[in-house]
Amino acid sequence: STRPNSDLKGMTWNDCCLAVICDDIGNGAGICLDNDCWASVAGFQVAFINDEQGGAENRMNNNELIEQIKNPQTPLRDKIPMILDLAEQRNREIYPLILAALDSAEYAKVRGTLIYALANYPATPLFEKAIGWLIDGNFEMAHEATGILDKIEKIEGSRADKAYTALTAALNNPANEIWRIELLEEVLGMFE
Repeated sequence: STRPNSDLKGMTWNDCCLAVICDDIGNGAGICLDNDCWASVAGFQVAFINDEQGGAENRMNNNELIEQIKNPQTPLRDKIPMILDLAEQRNREIYPLILAALDSAEYAKVRGTLIYALANYPATPLFEKAIGWLIDGNFEMAHEATGILDKIEKIEGSRADKAYTALTAALNNPANEIWRIELLEEVLGMFE
């Protein structure tokens, strides 16, 4: 649906409780209770909901978001923004759900986004998983995994030895694309 674009004069972030970004054809999550609260910003539409107009009533608390994510009836396109929001808050309850979702067929096409969400959490516990994502993951997964690995200050002992061996073996795989070779070399350089 189309929304009238209007000037935001007099409207500040303090007046709003929710900002929702939609693409130019209206895809996105959220509602707008007042069509006058739409504006165009850098090719996107941004919707603002004023507290006075019910925005506070429409916000879900974190427990409700977790339940919506767990609900198999909730469409994936609705779950992803909820997961990202909770991960940005470093919510402890969403962390194991993200890890489980990475192994779920339902989330197969958005695994890179899930790894992006994990970047909000401590990187060291994700070390072995990130090595695996780098070696076997798609383009987005491998890049997000490299970002996680870059945050790790120090890994020693058998964890480091096993990872170095796996990365070296992966680097010698003739089927690797150039982008993966570059990422593998970058991460191997971190071991020096």
